[in-house]
Amino acid sequence: MAKNVYRQGKKAVSISASGAINLRIGPVRITGSKLEVKMESGRAIFPLRGVQLSPPMTNDSLLGGGARLFARNVRSGLEITVNFVVPEEGPWIGLGVQVRNLQSAVVSLQRITLLRAPLRKIAPIGSAPRPYMLLESDHTGGAAGVRTIFGEPSGDEVQGEESRNFTAFFVPGGDCLFAGCLMSGKALSRLGLDRDHVFVTAEFNCEIPSYGCVETDLLVLSGGVPLGDAQERFGALHRGRRRGIEAAGYHAWTSDDWHAKDLVESDIMDTLAFLKETPWLRESIHYVIVGRGWQRALGEWEPQERFPSLMDTLAARIADAGFIPGIWIAPLAVSPKSVFAEKHPDWVLRRADKQEPEIGQLDYTLPAVRDHAYAAMRRLYDWGYRYFTTDFAGCEIEPGAYKFRGRTESVRQSFRSVVLAIRAAIGEDSFWHVTHAPIGPVVGLCDALSVAPPARPYFATLLGCARSGMFRAYQHGIMWLNDPGLLVVRGPQTAQPEGLRPGDNAGGPYERYGWEKGPMLKRHEARLWATWIVMSGGQVTLGDRIATLSAEGLAIIRKALPRAGNTPAVPLDLGVVPLPRIWQRIDDRSVNLALFNWSDEEAEIVVSPHQGARLPASGEIFEVWSEETVKLQGETLKRRLPAHSVELYEWDL
Repeated sequence: MAKNVYRQGKKAVSISASGAINLRIGPVRITGSKLEVKMESGRAIFPLRGVQLSPPMTNDSLLGGGARLFARNVRSGLEITVNFVVPEEGPWIGLGVQVRNLQSAVVSLQRITLLRAPLRKIAPIGSAPRPYMLLESDHTGGAAGVRTIFGEPSGDEVQGEESRNFTAFFVPGGDCLFAGCLMSGKALSRLGLDRDHVFVTAEFNCEIPSYGCVETDLLVLSGGVPLGDAQERFGALHRGRRRGIEAAGYHAWTSDDWHAKDLVESDIMDTLAFLKETPWLRESIHYVIVGRGWQRALGEWEPQERFPSLMDTLAARIADAGFIPGIWIAPLAVSPKSVFAEKHPDWVLRRADKQEPEIGQLDYTLPAVRDHAYAAMRRLYDWGYRYFTTDFAGCEIEPGAYKFRGRTESVRQSFRSVVLAIRAAIGEDSFWHVTHAPIGPVVGLCDALSVAPPARPYFATLLGCARSGMFRAYQHGIMWLNDPGLLVVRGPQTAQPEGLRPGDNAGGPYERYGWEKGPMLKRHEARLWATWIVMSGGQVTLGDRIATLSAEGLAIIRKALPRAGNTPAVPLDLGVVPLPRIWQRIDDRSVNLALFNWSDEEAEIVVSPHQGARLPASGEIFEVWSEETVKLQGETLKRRLPAHSVELYEWDL
């Protein structure tokens, strides 16, 4: 019989006689973790008691060579296989579970608990004086950030004790324990704290047919590496379709912000003319996107009367002007009172709480809905559009949120099947930008992803966008191109009076992280937001009514565009402060260094080589916004910045 422990270098896996899993990953040890399979009936199965590890086999699940082992047991008519992956190279240990139904009857599976261990038994993280936790919402409109493990979150920390897809536990300035489930769309992964226990679960809420099986996404754990390195290595396990250096080729303008639902065809033509007549915009902007408001109704993807030329003609006019036509669509949304909803009442999801949402959602667990999404996207492709902004606003993949009719696979798998159908409909020659979406199911299929909530020209709102974007910055150029949010700069100091929409600048008192709370952007705040987009490396999508910006507003965009769309900057103080303030990007020819004061008060920021900063030997650096030269103090840059302001430096190598 095989030994019940396997060691490889500084990694080890073992199963105790009681069925508990023990792991060692570098300096981190996890002991006493219980694996549980939970049925919808409420029955719990603990499959590893008295089970032995198999002999090691070749690792075919993760890069880095090494071995794969498994433990298998049959309980209550289910064959449960637990796979352990121990690569020889790299920081990871992997853990995955497969459940096979050996019965003639259908079995309803609720969740699988992959990991559950007391925090105090995870050394050295559990004994740290003030450990922090990284939280990810798994939704482009949700928050990402850090919070202290003990006590209430404060200041710029995010709320909650549960993460999706991945999490990390770390001491500011130290190494971390990183846990993440590979985002292959098999189940909804939850990671976090339940009182004093760390847990990782895979939510299914599906039926396993007779002699069928389901399996979890592979859980990977690493220890003893800095947070930034762990994030980057996790992202590298999800190689996408684009590299960061390509982002400059996808800069765009969209009508979706300023014009919103009041869009008319002439709005597109007016902006098209301004872009064409302005040389520096014509050189940098490659796509013109027709935003929401063109459609007859949600679910009825035909042009309304405000678009008399029809959509194929409009696409041809955009192309004739020298730009690539793009279009917005929400293929799974439906207006509850539309003709489409009346025609297909069984396709419309009903909420479990019986509330009637303003925007209805189609039941994407049904094959007919998947075919509908394919047909709608293919029609836009046939009209001549090659840039697609697909909006999945309201699409819930939370078990229990809706009464789904399809039960042959998990809700997450059903959503990914729709994503696969959309990719097939628009072809490989189209650029696909996804927004308002659950993140995991679109991995490897979209070209760009919105990594922050919708941007609006208020500092309070943009602060939340930047916070989420900075903790997803590592994804850019690895998993997809990051869309950090629309580049909006309009405000009383940066736009002409006609450049402000009705209702703009009506935010009332300032509320940090509030939605459209406080005054509109001031010039220095617009510069801060533009600098963040530059340092994120992501694509730039302009959202203002460009022709009505003032000279100050246009100057911000003109300076940002040639510096944006590149590899992402690296935060030099990640894990030291809740919102990293020092970001540096180095390419083959130049260095950009940005200092952000995200706070509501004046702050001093110090940059030195011991933080990893690369400062010029000349002792002088050029600041982009003020166009002034700043002298270093020896090998240190020390600056005092007003609230909500930024300084952007650049120099040649």
